[in-house]
Amino acid sequence: MFAQLQTLMVSRIPVVWILSSEEARAERGIVNLAQNLEFEGHRSLCGIWSLTGGKAQAGGWDEPRGWGAEDENAPPLPEEFRPADDIGSRMAASPNGGLQLAVNWALAHPKRPALLIVRDAHNFMANDFWRRVVKDATLLLRDTFTTIVCVSVSDDIRDDIKRDLAIIRPGLPSLPVLEKNVKETLSSWDLDVDSREVAAALRGLSVQQAQDLVTLDYSDHGAVDPVRLSKLKATELAAVHGVSFAGEAADFGEVGGFGNFKAWMSKRRWAFGQAARDAGIDKPKGVVFVGVPGGGKTLMGTAAAGELGLPLIIFNPSECEGGIVGETATRTAEALRTIDALSPCVVLVDEIEKVFGGPGNLDGGSKSGMMRLLLIWLQERESESFTMITSNDISGLPPELTRRGRVDEIWFCDLPGRSDREAIVSIHLAKRGRSLPPESIANLAKGLNGYTGSEIEQVAKEAHLTAYCRACEGESGELTEADMAEAAEPITPMAITYEAKLAALRAWAKGRARYASDPDPDDQAAEPKATITEDPGKAPIPGTPLFDKALDIPW
Repeated sequence: MFAQLQTLMVSRIPVVWILSSEEARAERGIVNLAQNLEFEGHRSLCGIWSLTGGKAQAGGWDEPRGWGAEDENAPPLPEEFRPADDIGSRMAASPNGGLQLAVNWALAHPKRPALLIVRDAHNFMANDFWRRVVKDATLLLRDTFTTIVCVSVSDDIRDDIKRDLAIIRPGLPSLPVLEKNVKETLSSWDLDVDSREVAAALRGLSVQQAQDLVTLDYSDHGAVDPVRLSKLKATELAAVHGVSFAGEAADFGEVGGFGNFKAWMSKRRWAFGQAARDAGIDKPKGVVFVGVPGGGKTLMGTAAAGELGLPLIIFNPSECEGGIVGETATRTAEALRTIDALSPCVVLVDEIEKVFGGPGNLDGGSKSGMMRLLLIWLQERESESFTMITSNDISGLPPELTRRGRVDEIWFCDLPGRSDREAIVSIHLAKRGRSLPPESIANLAKGLNGYTGSEIEQVAKEAHLTAYCRACEGESGELTEADMAEAAEPITPMAITYEAKLAALRAWAKGRARYASDPDPDDQAAEPKATITEDPGKAPIPGTPLFDKALDIPW
Protein backbone atom coordinates (compact mmCIF):
# COMPACT_ATOMS: atom_id res chain seq x y z
CA MET A 1 0.00 0.00 0.00
CA PHE A 2 2.68 2.51 1.02
CA ALA A 3 4.83 1.80 -2.04
CA GLN A 4 1.74 2.56 -4.13
CA LEU A 5 1.18 5.78 -2.20
CA GLN A 6 4.81 6.78 -2.75
CA THR A 7 4.44 6.17 -6.49
CA LEU A 8 1.32 8.37 -6.60
CA MET A 9 3.15 11.12 -4.74
CA VAL A 10 6.03 11.04 -7.21
CA SER A 11 3.48 11.14 -10.03
CA ARG A 12 1.94 14.23 -8.37
CA ILE A 13 -1.51 12.89 -7.69
CA PRO A 14 -2.44 15.35 -4.95
CA VAL A 15 -5.46 13.58 -3.39
CA VAL A 16 -5.43 9.90 -2.50
CA TRP A 17 -8.27 7.88 -0.97
CA ILE A 18 -7.18 4.89 1.14
CA LEU A 19 -9.99 2.40 1.71
CA SER A 20 -9.12 0.57 4.92
CA SER A 21 -10.75 -0.45 8.18
CA GLU A 22 -7.29 -0.39 9.79
CA GLU A 23 -7.03 3.32 10.44
CA ALA A 24 -4.15 3.05 12.92
CA ARG A 25 -2.08 0.86 10.60
CA ALA A 26 -2.70 3.14 7.62
CA GLU A 27 -1.79 6.27 9.58
CA ARG A 28 1.33 4.67 11.04
CA GLY A 29 2.59 3.82 7.56
CA ILE A 30 1.81 7.30 6.21
CA VAL A 31 3.63 8.94 9.13
CA ASN A 32 6.67 6.69 8.57
CA LEU A 33 6.64 7.73 4.93
CA ALA A 34 6.50 11.41 5.92
CA GLN A 35 9.45 10.98 8.30
CA ASN A 36 11.61 9.89 5.36
CA LEU A 37 10.37 12.51 2.89
CA GLU A 38 12.57 15.48 2.06
CA PHE A 39 12.95 17.95 -0.83
CA GLU A 40 15.62 20.60 -1.29
CA GLY A 41 16.52 20.48 2.39
CA HIS A 42 12.92 20.71 3.58
CA ARG A 43 11.66 17.91 5.80
CA SER A 44 8.10 16.82 5.24
CA LEU A 45 5.24 18.09 7.36
CA CYS A 46 2.63 15.65 8.60
CA GLY A 47 -0.79 16.52 9.98
CA ILE A 48 -4.06 14.81 10.77
CA TRP A 49 -7.47 16.48 10.55
CA SER A 50 -10.27 14.85 12.52
CA LEU A 51 -13.58 15.77 14.10
CA THR A 52 -11.95 15.50 17.54
CA GLY A 53 -8.76 17.33 16.61
CA GLY A 54 -7.64 20.90 17.11
CA LYS A 55 -7.03 22.94 20.22
CA ALA A 56 -10.57 22.56 21.56
CA GLN A 57 -10.89 18.96 20.31
CA ALA A 58 -13.93 20.06 18.35
CA GLY A 59 -12.39 19.60 14.92
CA GLY A 60 -9.07 20.64 13.50
CA TRP A 61 -5.47 19.80 12.60
CA ASP A 62 -2.95 18.06 14.88
CA GLU A 63 0.47 16.54 14.48
CA PRO A 64 0.54 12.72 14.64
CA ARG A 65 0.99 11.33 18.13
CA GLY A 66 4.68 11.13 18.96
CA TRP A 67 5.67 13.30 15.99
CA GLY A 68 9.10 14.78 16.70
CA ALA A 69 9.60 12.80 19.92
CA GLU A 70 12.56 10.88 18.47
CA ASP A 71 13.51 13.43 15.83
CA GLU A 72 13.84 16.97 17.06
CA ASN A 73 14.24 18.17 13.47
CA ALA A 74 10.77 16.96 12.49
CA PRO A 75 8.94 20.16 11.52
CA PRO A 76 5.81 21.10 13.49
CA LEU A 77 2.59 22.11 11.80
CA PRO A 78 2.67 25.80 10.82
CA GLU A 79 0.33 28.22 12.56
CA GLU A 80 -1.60 28.54 9.28
CA PHE A 81 -3.16 25.15 10.06
CA ARG A 82 -4.26 26.28 13.54
CA PRO A 83 -5.13 29.96 13.44
CA ALA A 84 -5.43 31.70 16.81
CA ASP A 85 -8.18 34.17 15.88
CA ASP A 86 -11.82 33.21 16.28
CA ILE A 87 -12.68 33.24 12.58
CA GLY A 88 -9.61 31.13 11.74
CA SER A 89 -10.37 28.69 14.57
CA ARG A 90 -13.93 28.20 13.37
CA MET A 91 -12.65 27.70 9.84
CA ALA A 92 -10.10 25.07 10.98
CA ALA A 93 -12.81 23.21 12.93
CA SER A 94 -15.04 22.62 9.90
CA PRO A 95 -14.20 19.79 7.45
CA ASN A 96 -14.16 22.02 4.38
CA GLY A 97 -12.55 24.96 6.20
CA GLY A 98 -9.75 22.87 7.66
CA LEU A 99 -9.01 21.39 4.24
CA GLN A 100 -9.08 24.85 2.65
CA LEU A 101 -6.44 26.04 5.12
CA ALA A 102 -4.20 23.14 4.01
CA VAL A 103 -4.74 23.98 0.33
CA ASN A 104 -3.93 27.66 0.97
CA TRP A 105 -0.71 26.74 2.78
CA ALA A 106 0.36 24.35 0.01
CA LEU A 107 -0.18 26.98 -2.67
CA ALA A 108 1.88 29.44 -0.65
CA HIS A 109 4.68 26.90 -0.10
CA PRO A 110 4.78 24.74 -3.27
CA LYS A 111 8.33 23.45 -2.58
CA ARG A 112 7.58 22.27 0.97
CA PRO A 113 6.67 18.53 1.10
CA ALA A 114 3.67 17.60 3.21
CA LEU A 115 1.56 14.51 3.86
CA LEU A 116 -1.82 15.49 5.29
CA ILE A 117 -4.30 12.90 6.56
CA VAL A 118 -8.08 13.37 6.71
CA ARG A 119 -9.84 10.90 8.96
CA ASP A 120 -13.35 9.53 8.29
CA ALA A 121 -13.49 11.21 4.89
CA HIS A 122 -16.66 9.34 3.90
CA ASN A 123 -18.61 11.28 6.55
CA PHE A 124 -18.15 14.50 4.58
CA MET A 125 -19.18 13.20 1.16
CA ALA A 126 -22.61 14.85 1.46
CA ASN A 127 -20.98 18.24 2.21
CA ASP A 128 -21.03 20.18 -1.06
CA PHE A 129 -18.39 22.64 0.16
CA TRP A 130 -16.03 19.86 1.24
CA ARG A 131 -16.33 18.09 -2.10
CA ARG A 132 -15.64 21.40 -3.87
CA VAL A 133 -12.45 21.91 -1.84
CA VAL A 134 -11.33 18.35 -2.65
CA LYS A 135 -11.98 18.91 -6.34
CA ASP A 136 -10.06 22.20 -6.20
CA ALA A 137 -7.19 20.44 -4.47
CA THR A 138 -6.95 17.79 -7.19
CA LEU A 139 -6.42 20.61 -9.71
CA LEU A 140 -4.47 23.24 -7.76
CA LEU A 141 -1.97 21.08 -5.87
CA ARG A 142 -0.46 19.26 -8.85
CA ASP A 143 2.44 21.73 -8.92
CA THR A 144 3.07 21.46 -5.18
CA PHE A 145 4.63 18.76 -2.99
CA THR A 146 1.57 18.41 -0.78
CA THR A 147 -0.45 15.18 -0.81
CA ILE A 148 -3.80 14.89 0.95
CA VAL A 149 -4.62 11.34 2.06
CA CYS A 150 -8.26 10.58 2.90
CA VAL A 151 -8.53 7.48 5.12
CA SER A 152 -11.97 5.87 5.05
CA VAL A 153 -13.79 2.58 5.59
CA SER A 154 -16.03 3.28 2.58
CA ASP A 155 -15.40 3.86 -1.11
CA ASP A 156 -18.83 5.43 -1.66
CA ILE A 157 -17.31 8.45 -3.45
CA ARG A 158 -19.46 10.91 -5.38
CA ASP A 159 -18.96 10.84 -9.13
CA ASP A 160 -18.05 14.54 -9.32
CA ILE A 161 -14.73 13.89 -7.54
CA LYS A 162 -14.18 10.16 -8.01
CA ARG A 163 -12.39 10.50 -11.34
CA ASP A 164 -9.93 12.99 -9.86
CA LEU A 165 -8.83 10.77 -6.97
CA ALA A 166 -6.47 7.82 -6.77
CA ILE A 167 -8.06 5.03 -4.72
CA ILE A 168 -5.89 2.52 -2.85
CA ARG A 169 -7.48 -0.66 -1.55
CA PRO A 170 -4.73 -2.22 0.57
CA GLY A 171 -6.74 -5.23 1.68
CA LEU A 172 -5.65 -7.45 4.54
CA PRO A 173 -2.02 -7.90 5.63
CA SER A 174 0.06 -10.58 3.95
CA LEU A 175 1.56 -13.53 5.81
CA PRO A 176 5.04 -11.90 6.11
CA VAL A 177 3.49 -8.73 7.56
CA LEU A 178 1.53 -10.76 10.10
CA GLU A 179 4.62 -12.80 11.00
CA LYS A 180 6.65 -9.62 11.58
CA ASN A 181 4.00 -8.23 13.91
CA VAL A 182 3.58 -11.57 15.69
CA LYS A 183 7.32 -11.68 16.39
CA GLU A 184 7.17 -8.19 17.88
CA THR A 185 4.20 -9.14 20.05
CA LEU A 186 5.75 -12.43 21.25
CA SER A 187 9.23 -11.06 21.86
CA SER A 188 8.42 -9.73 25.34
CA TRP A 189 6.93 -13.02 26.58
CA ASP A 190 9.91 -15.32 25.92
CA LEU A 191 7.72 -18.06 24.39
CA ASP A 192 9.00 -21.01 22.40
CA VAL A 193 6.42 -20.88 19.60
CA ASP A 194 6.82 -20.84 15.84
CA SER A 195 5.80 -17.35 14.71
CA ARG A 196 5.10 -18.70 11.20
CA GLU A 197 2.47 -21.12 12.53
CA VAL A 198 0.91 -18.38 14.63
CA ALA A 199 0.82 -16.01 11.64
CA ALA A 200 -0.72 -18.73 9.44
CA ALA A 201 -3.44 -19.29 12.05
CA LEU A 202 -4.20 -15.56 12.04
CA ARG A 203 -4.29 -15.11 8.28
CA GLY A 204 -7.34 -13.17 7.20
CA LEU A 205 -7.28 -10.75 10.14
CA SER A 206 -6.07 -7.18 10.34
CA VAL A 207 -2.81 -6.48 12.16
CA GLN A 208 -4.68 -5.07 15.15
CA GLN A 209 -7.12 -7.99 15.27
CA ALA A 210 -4.21 -10.44 15.14
CA GLN A 211 -2.36 -8.66 17.94
CA ASP A 212 -5.50 -8.57 20.07
CA LEU A 213 -6.12 -12.32 19.65
CA VAL A 214 -2.53 -13.23 20.47
CA THR A 215 -2.69 -11.06 23.60
CA LEU A 216 -6.05 -12.56 24.59
CA ASP A 217 -4.78 -16.13 24.17
CA TYR A 218 -1.68 -15.38 26.24
CA SER A 219 -3.70 -13.65 28.96
CA ASP A 220 -6.11 -16.59 29.27
CA HIS A 221 -3.63 -19.47 29.01
CA GLY A 222 -0.15 -18.10 29.63
CA ALA A 223 0.79 -19.47 26.20
CA VAL A 224 0.00 -18.95 22.53
CA ASP A 225 -1.42 -21.89 20.60
CA PRO A 226 -2.10 -21.75 16.82
CA VAL A 227 -5.04 -24.17 17.09
CA ARG A 228 -6.76 -22.02 19.72
CA LEU A 229 -6.05 -18.94 17.65
CA SER A 230 -7.73 -20.51 14.60
CA LYS A 231 -10.90 -21.01 16.64
CA LEU A 232 -10.72 -17.48 18.01
CA LYS A 233 -10.27 -16.21 14.47
CA ALA A 234 -13.49 -17.92 13.40
CA THR A 235 -15.34 -15.88 16.00
CA GLU A 236 -13.52 -12.71 15.00
CA LEU A 237 -14.37 -13.15 11.33
CA ALA A 238 -18.05 -13.44 12.15
CA ALA A 239 -17.95 -9.64 12.00
CA VAL A 240 -17.14 -9.82 8.27
CA HIS A 241 -20.47 -9.86 6.50
CA GLY A 242 -21.03 -12.98 4.41
CA VAL A 243 -17.94 -14.94 5.49
CA SER A 244 -17.82 -17.75 8.05
CA PHE A 245 -15.76 -20.83 8.85
CA ALA A 246 -17.55 -24.14 8.45
CA GLY A 247 -15.53 -26.01 11.08
CA GLU A 248 -14.63 -29.63 10.46
CA ALA A 249 -15.22 -30.74 6.87
CA ALA A 250 -16.33 -34.17 5.68
CA ASP A 251 -14.26 -36.25 3.26
CA PHE A 252 -15.11 -38.26 0.18
CA GLY A 253 -15.55 -41.45 2.20
CA GLU A 254 -18.57 -39.90 3.90
CA VAL A 255 -20.37 -39.19 0.64
CA GLY A 256 -21.90 -41.91 -1.52
CA GLY A 257 -21.79 -41.64 -5.30
CA PHE A 258 -20.21 -38.75 -7.27
CA GLY A 259 -17.66 -41.17 -8.73
CA ASN A 260 -16.81 -39.03 -11.77
CA PHE A 261 -16.39 -35.88 -9.72
CA LYS A 262 -14.27 -37.65 -7.10
CA ALA A 263 -11.92 -38.93 -9.81
CA TRP A 264 -11.72 -35.46 -11.38
CA MET A 265 -11.10 -33.86 -8.00
CA SER A 266 -8.38 -36.32 -6.97
CA LYS A 267 -6.06 -34.79 -9.57
CA ARG A 268 -6.72 -31.23 -8.34
CA ARG A 269 -5.32 -32.00 -4.90
CA TRP A 270 -1.84 -31.72 -6.45
CA ALA A 271 -2.61 -28.42 -8.18
CA PHE A 272 -2.31 -26.23 -5.08
CA GLY A 273 0.89 -24.73 -3.73
CA GLN A 274 4.13 -23.29 -5.04
CA ALA A 275 5.42 -26.59 -6.44
CA ALA A 276 2.45 -26.71 -8.83
CA ARG A 277 3.05 -23.09 -9.83
CA ASP A 278 6.72 -23.82 -10.49
CA ALA A 279 5.66 -26.71 -12.73
CA GLY A 280 3.42 -24.40 -14.76
CA ILE A 281 0.15 -25.82 -13.40
CA ASP A 282 -2.71 -23.34 -13.50
CA LYS A 283 -4.50 -22.55 -10.27
CA PRO A 284 -7.78 -24.48 -9.94
CA LYS A 285 -10.74 -22.12 -10.16
CA GLY A 286 -13.72 -24.12 -8.98
CA VAL A 287 -16.93 -25.76 -10.13
CA VAL A 288 -20.67 -25.21 -10.38
CA PHE A 289 -22.94 -27.99 -9.08
CA VAL A 290 -26.46 -28.12 -10.51
CA GLY A 291 -29.05 -30.65 -9.37
CA VAL A 292 -32.11 -31.45 -7.28
CA PRO A 293 -32.39 -30.28 -3.65
CA GLY A 294 -31.02 -32.87 -1.26
CA GLY A 295 -28.88 -34.45 -3.95
CA GLY A 296 -25.64 -33.99 -1.99
CA LYS A 297 -24.25 -30.88 -3.66
CA THR A 298 -23.55 -29.04 -0.40
CA LEU A 299 -22.16 -32.14 1.28
CA MET A 300 -19.82 -32.70 -1.65
CA GLY A 301 -18.66 -29.10 -1.33
CA THR A 302 -17.63 -29.69 2.27
CA ALA A 303 -16.12 -33.08 1.38
CA ALA A 304 -13.96 -31.46 -1.29
CA ALA A 305 -12.41 -29.24 1.40
CA GLY A 306 -11.74 -32.25 3.60
CA GLU A 307 -10.25 -34.23 0.71
CA LEU A 308 -7.96 -31.34 -0.27
CA GLY A 309 -7.01 -30.69 3.35
CA LEU A 310 -8.01 -27.02 3.00
CA PRO A 311 -10.16 -24.84 5.28
CA LEU A 312 -13.79 -24.56 4.26
CA ILE A 313 -15.16 -21.02 4.03
CA ILE A 314 -18.87 -20.34 3.59
CA PHE A 315 -19.64 -17.27 1.51
CA ASN A 316 -23.26 -16.13 1.83
CA PRO A 317 -23.77 -13.11 -0.46
CA SER A 318 -27.18 -12.31 1.04
CA GLU A 319 -25.47 -11.34 4.30
CA CYS A 320 -23.59 -8.60 2.42
CA GLU A 321 -26.77 -6.73 1.54
CA GLY A 322 -27.08 -3.32 3.24
CA GLY A 323 -29.68 -0.61 3.39
CA ILE A 324 -27.38 2.32 2.60
CA VAL A 325 -26.40 3.13 -0.98
CA GLY A 326 -23.02 1.56 -1.68
CA GLU A 327 -23.01 -0.53 1.51
CA THR A 328 -23.72 -3.81 -0.31
CA ALA A 329 -20.79 -3.35 -2.67
CA THR A 330 -18.45 -2.37 0.18
CA ARG A 331 -19.41 -5.42 2.23
CA THR A 332 -19.09 -7.74 -0.77
CA ALA A 333 -15.64 -6.39 -1.63
CA GLU A 334 -14.53 -6.79 1.99
CA ALA A 335 -15.81 -10.38 2.09
CA LEU A 336 -13.95 -11.29 -1.12
CA ARG A 337 -10.74 -9.66 0.14
CA THR A 338 -11.05 -11.68 3.34
CA ILE A 339 -11.46 -14.90 1.34
CA ASP A 340 -8.35 -14.04 -0.68
CA ALA A 341 -6.40 -13.53 2.52
CA LEU A 342 -7.55 -16.92 3.83
CA SER A 343 -6.41 -18.82 0.74
CA PRO A 344 -5.63 -21.55 -0.04
CA CYS A 345 -9.15 -22.56 0.86
CA VAL A 346 -12.38 -24.02 -0.49
CA VAL A 347 -15.21 -21.49 -0.77
CA LEU A 348 -18.77 -22.81 -0.72
CA VAL A 349 -21.44 -20.55 -2.25
CA ASP A 350 -24.57 -22.55 -1.56
CA GLU A 351 -27.86 -22.25 -3.48
CA ILE A 352 -26.71 -19.14 -5.30
CA GLU A 353 -30.00 -18.78 -7.15
CA LYS A 354 -31.69 -17.69 -3.90
CA VAL A 355 -29.62 -14.50 -3.99
CA PHE A 356 -29.18 -13.83 -7.69
CA GLY A 357 -32.02 -15.76 -9.30
CA GLY A 358 -34.63 -12.98 -9.22
CA PRO A 359 -34.94 -9.70 -11.14
CA GLY A 360 -32.00 -7.40 -10.44
CA ASN A 361 -33.89 -4.10 -10.59
CA LEU A 362 -36.18 -4.68 -7.62
CA ASP A 363 -33.55 -3.72 -5.02
CA GLY A 364 -32.08 -0.64 -6.63
CA GLY A 365 -29.49 -2.65 -8.51
CA SER A 366 -27.51 -3.72 -5.42
CA LYS A 367 -27.74 -7.41 -6.37
CA SER A 368 -26.57 -6.77 -9.90
CA GLY A 369 -23.66 -4.80 -8.45
CA MET A 370 -22.90 -7.66 -6.08
CA MET A 371 -22.99 -10.15 -8.94
CA ARG A 372 -20.66 -7.94 -10.97
CA LEU A 373 -18.12 -7.90 -8.13
CA LEU A 374 -18.40 -11.69 -7.76
CA LEU A 375 -17.93 -12.25 -11.50
CA ILE A 376 -14.85 -10.01 -11.56
CA TRP A 377 -13.41 -11.82 -8.56
CA LEU A 378 -14.07 -15.26 -10.05
CA GLN A 379 -12.32 -14.20 -13.26
CA GLU A 380 -9.36 -12.22 -11.94
CA ARG A 381 -8.56 -13.48 -8.44
CA GLU A 382 -4.94 -14.44 -7.87
CA SER A 383 -5.55 -16.35 -4.67
CA GLU A 384 -5.90 -20.14 -4.48
CA SER A 385 -9.58 -20.01 -3.57
CA PHE A 386 -11.39 -23.03 -5.01
CA THR A 387 -15.09 -22.18 -5.33
CA MET A 388 -17.91 -24.71 -5.02
CA ILE A 389 -21.07 -23.00 -6.29
CA THR A 390 -24.32 -24.95 -5.94
CA SER A 391 -27.68 -24.29 -7.54
CA ASN A 392 -31.03 -26.06 -7.61
CA ASP A 393 -32.24 -23.96 -10.55
CA ILE A 394 -29.76 -22.44 -12.95
CA SER A 395 -32.35 -20.95 -15.31
CA GLY A 396 -32.45 -17.57 -13.54
CA LEU A 397 -28.69 -17.12 -13.24
CA PRO A 398 -26.61 -15.05 -15.66
CA PRO A 399 -24.78 -17.22 -18.20
CA GLU A 400 -21.52 -15.39 -17.40
CA LEU A 401 -21.41 -17.21 -14.07
CA THR A 402 -20.79 -20.58 -15.71
CA ARG A 403 -18.29 -19.36 -18.29
CA ARG A 404 -15.03 -21.30 -18.49
CA GLY A 405 -12.28 -19.24 -16.94
CA ARG A 406 -14.46 -18.33 -13.98
CA VAL A 407 -15.03 -22.01 -13.17
CA ASP A 408 -13.24 -25.11 -14.39
CA GLU A 409 -16.27 -27.36 -14.84
CA ILE A 410 -20.06 -27.60 -14.50
CA TRP A 411 -21.36 -30.76 -12.87
CA PHE A 412 -24.87 -32.16 -12.92
CA CYS A 413 -26.01 -34.10 -9.86
CA ASP A 414 -28.81 -36.42 -10.85
CA LEU A 415 -30.72 -38.70 -8.51
CA PRO A 416 -28.36 -41.40 -7.23
CA GLY A 417 -28.21 -44.64 -9.23
CA ARG A 418 -28.58 -48.06 -7.64
CA SER A 419 -24.90 -48.55 -6.77
CA ASP A 420 -24.77 -45.03 -5.34
CA ARG A 421 -27.87 -45.71 -3.28
CA GLU A 422 -26.25 -48.85 -1.87
CA ALA A 423 -23.25 -46.75 -0.79
CA ILE A 424 -25.48 -44.04 0.71
CA VAL A 425 -27.52 -46.56 2.71
CA SER A 426 -24.37 -48.24 4.05
CA ILE A 427 -22.77 -44.89 4.99
CA HIS A 428 -25.78 -43.62 6.94
CA LEU A 429 -26.27 -46.92 8.73
CA ALA A 430 -22.57 -47.03 9.66
CA LYS A 431 -22.75 -43.48 11.05
CA ARG A 432 -25.31 -44.81 13.53
CA GLY A 433 -23.43 -47.97 14.35
CA ARG A 434 -25.79 -50.11 12.28
CA SER A 435 -25.36 -52.53 9.38
CA LEU A 436 -27.40 -54.86 7.21
CA PRO A 437 -26.50 -57.88 5.05
CA PRO A 438 -25.44 -57.08 1.45
CA GLU A 439 -28.62 -58.59 0.01
CA SER A 440 -30.75 -56.33 2.23
CA ILE A 441 -28.71 -53.29 1.15
CA ALA A 442 -29.26 -54.30 -2.48
CA ASN A 443 -33.01 -54.70 -1.94
CA LEU A 444 -33.20 -51.30 -0.25
CA ALA A 445 -31.22 -49.62 -3.02
CA LYS A 446 -33.62 -51.05 -5.60
CA GLY A 447 -36.67 -49.94 -3.65
CA LEU A 448 -35.35 -46.45 -3.00
CA ASN A 449 -35.19 -45.59 -6.70
CA GLY A 450 -36.08 -41.90 -7.02
CA TYR A 451 -34.93 -40.95 -3.52
CA THR A 452 -32.22 -38.33 -2.96
CA GLY A 453 -29.31 -38.80 -0.60
CA SER A 454 -30.92 -36.61 2.06
CA GLU A 455 -34.16 -38.62 1.84
CA ILE A 456 -32.22 -41.86 2.25
CA GLU A 457 -30.50 -40.33 5.28
CA GLN A 458 -33.92 -39.52 6.75
CA VAL A 459 -34.98 -43.13 6.20
CA ALA A 460 -31.90 -44.34 8.09
CA LYS A 461 -32.56 -41.91 10.95
CA GLU A 462 -36.16 -43.00 11.33
CA ALA A 463 -35.31 -46.71 11.15
CA HIS A 464 -32.57 -46.23 13.74
CA LEU A 465 -35.08 -44.55 16.06
CA THR A 466 -37.60 -47.36 15.52
CA ALA A 467 -35.04 -50.00 16.49
CA TYR A 468 -33.95 -47.97 19.52
CA CYS A 469 -37.53 -47.55 20.76
CA ARG A 470 -38.07 -51.29 20.39
CA ALA A 471 -35.00 -51.93 22.54
CA CYS A 472 -36.28 -49.50 25.19
CA GLU A 473 -39.45 -51.59 25.39
CA GLY A 474 -37.43 -54.74 26.08
CA GLU A 475 -37.56 -56.16 22.57
CA SER A 476 -34.80 -56.72 20.04
CA GLY A 477 -33.03 -53.49 19.14
CA GLU A 478 -31.46 -54.85 15.99
CA LEU A 479 -32.28 -52.75 12.93
CA THR A 480 -33.92 -54.71 10.12
CA GLU A 481 -34.71 -54.28 6.47
CA ALA A 482 -38.38 -54.03 7.45
CA ASP A 483 -37.55 -51.04 9.70
CA MET A 484 -36.05 -49.26 6.71
CA ALA A 485 -39.08 -50.14 4.55
CA GLU A 486 -41.44 -48.78 7.17
CA ALA A 487 -39.42 -45.55 7.45
CA ALA A 488 -39.39 -45.07 3.66
CA GLU A 489 -43.12 -45.60 3.12
CA PRO A 490 -44.40 -42.14 4.27
CA ILE A 491 -41.78 -40.21 2.29
CA THR A 492 -42.78 -38.93 -1.13
CA PRO A 493 -39.47 -38.93 -2.99
CA MET A 494 -38.06 -35.88 -4.70
CA ALA A 495 -38.46 -37.64 -8.04
CA ILE A 496 -42.23 -37.18 -7.68
CA THR A 497 -42.44 -33.78 -5.97
CA TYR A 498 -39.72 -32.34 -8.23
CA GLU A 499 -40.63 -34.31 -11.37
CA ALA A 500 -41.14 -31.41 -13.81
CA LYS A 501 -38.10 -29.47 -12.64
CA LEU A 502 -35.99 -32.62 -12.65
CA ALA A 503 -36.95 -33.25 -16.26
CA ALA A 504 -36.03 -29.66 -17.13
CA LEU A 505 -32.69 -29.98 -15.33
CA ARG A 506 -31.89 -33.21 -17.13
CA ALA A 507 -32.72 -31.61 -20.46
CA TRP A 508 -30.53 -28.60 -19.63
CA ALA A 509 -27.60 -30.76 -18.49
CA LYS A 510 -27.33 -32.66 -21.79
CA GLY A 511 -24.36 -31.18 -23.61
CA ARG A 512 -23.86 -28.44 -20.99
CA ALA A 513 -22.61 -30.26 -17.92
CA ARG A 514 -20.71 -33.36 -16.87
CA TYR A 515 -22.45 -36.01 -14.81
CA ALA A 516 -21.09 -36.27 -11.27
CA SER A 517 -22.03 -39.98 -11.36
CA ASP A 518 -22.55 -42.27 -14.33
CA PRO A 519 -26.28 -42.68 -15.03
CA ASP A 520 -27.66 -46.02 -13.85
CA PRO A 521 -28.89 -47.90 -16.96
CA ASP A 522 -31.43 -49.88 -14.97
CA ASP A 523 -32.94 -46.78 -13.41
CA GLN A 524 -32.96 -44.79 -16.61
CA ALA A 525 -34.60 -47.61 -18.61
CA ALA A 526 -37.18 -48.48 -15.98
CA GLU A 527 -40.72 -47.76 -17.10
CA PRO A 528 -43.38 -46.70 -14.59
CA LYS A 529 -45.16 -49.78 -13.30
CA ALA A 530 -48.34 -47.98 -12.23
CA THR A 531 -49.84 -44.56 -11.74
CA ILE A 532 -50.86 -42.65 -8.66
CA THR A 533 -54.56 -42.10 -8.16
CA GLU A 534 -56.21 -39.47 -6.04
CA ASP A 535 -58.79 -42.01 -4.92
CA PRO A 536 -59.09 -45.79 -5.45
CA GLY A 537 -62.37 -45.29 -7.27
CA LYS A 538 -61.07 -42.63 -9.63
CA ALA A 539 -59.04 -42.92 -12.79
CA PRO A 540 -55.28 -42.56 -12.55
CA ILE A 541 -53.70 -39.14 -12.96
CA PRO A 542 -52.17 -39.35 -16.46
CA GLY A 543 -48.41 -39.30 -16.70
CA THR A 544 -47.67 -39.43 -12.95
CA PRO A 545 -45.34 -42.35 -12.29
CA LEU A 546 -45.47 -44.52 -9.24
CA PHE A 547 -41.87 -45.57 -8.64
CA ASP A 548 -41.19 -49.24 -8.29
CA LYS A 549 -40.66 -49.03 -4.54
CA ALA A 550 -44.32 -49.91 -4.03
CA LEU A 551 -44.22 -53.00 -6.25
CA ASP A 552 -40.77 -54.54 -6.55
CA ILE A 553 -39.39 -54.44 -3.03
CA PRO A 554 -39.84 -57.81 -1.28
CA TRP A 555 -40.90 -56.22 2.03
